[in-house]
Amino acid sequence: MISLNKNKSENESDKKMKSKILMGLLIFIFVKINKAFCFPELVRHGYNNCIACHVSPSGGGLLTQYGRGLSNEVLSSWGSEKEAQFLNGVIDTSSVSEWIQFGGDIRAVQIHKEDAYIKKGRFIPMEASFSIGLVREQWAAVSKFGNFENRIWKPYSDTYYIMYKPREELSFRAGKFTPQYGLTISDHIAFIKSFLDLGLQSSRNTIEAQWTDEKITANISHSEKSLAGFKEQSNQTQIQYFFADKYKIAANYMSRKDNFSQKNIWGFWSILGFTQNLFWVNEFDWIKQTEKNTTVSYNKLGYTITKGLDLLLLSETLTPNKSTRAGLGFQYYPRPHIELSGAWTKQEGDYAWLLFHYYM
Repeated sequence: MISLNKNKSENESDKKMKSKILMGLLIFIFVKINKAFCFPELVRHGYNNCIACHVSPSGGGLLTQYGRGLSNEVLSSWGSEKEAQFLNGVIDTSSVSEWIQFGGDIRAVQIHKEDAYIKKGRFIPMEASFSIGLVREQWAAVSKFGNFENRIWKPYSDTYYIMYKPREELSFRAGKFTPQYGLTISDHIAFIKSFLDLGLQSSRNTIEAQWTDEKITANISHSEKSLAGFKEQSNQTQIQYFFADKYKIAANYMSRKDNFSQKNIWGFWSILGFTQNLFWVNEFDWIKQTEKNTTVSYNKLGYTITKGLDLLLLSETLTPNKSTRAGLGFQYYPRPHIELSGAWTKQEGDYAWLLFHYYM
């Protein structure tokens, strides 16, 4: 009897420890992930290429003037042309907008985790950054400054690149940024990002080449990462196909090698705009490595209730861990520059988060 009670006590202690570790991991991911993402749902409105709205050909980060206009016309519930400009038009940059672009991001999140062993919430400042880009017809140089480390803001740059475009469809880029693989989304703790190390401290020294036309986008890149004796090298390939003015499908491959292991990763993703209001964003990846094989999936089914407000059904899986996360969410863009999003999901208990994002 004493032995049984002791084992039961040890099991409960282990579960409590696992809950605390999970909570700590979720907090760590939110603190560290601070890169800007694009909005892939715009595919349903016929905007198939990220470079139409962003300086970066893979999307996210510094906006073009055209992208600022779309944030008012397509994304936001209310707004004006002036309000969509840098800092809501408070500072007039029109005199230099043909060759220099300004931007930045302020993000903060409130998270909540609750199960039989832990109930905890925390407010986390995620990002306060400023971006600047010198942009010409055939070249661009971009850098972002400012990051939080252990809740302390530091002004250094962790994302920067130079880009050359010998022709409209072809671009070459080199610098420190996240290599293109899979969906570019703002679901910060998604398995497809955290497990593949593409959302958590994901900037790497990278060179890439990309071809983009009306139907096809093809990207190849090589990346390297070195930190305190840890070294990693990877090669990525991605091809996307856009059709029927509202559907995009893509295939990826990544070969990654570090001090301890080698991985081969195959993936497929799609963005399906069934109507102007109904859309489905999904990804599936298969990771083959020496000791085991793993699969990871992501699904987001959304419906636009009114302009600027989407309601979401979310689900994710990670095997062989048998981890499943599912729940409800929303994303709301009341005015240009402002994003509110949140979700409530079940994963060995309740997990919820509410995110505020102001992009300059």
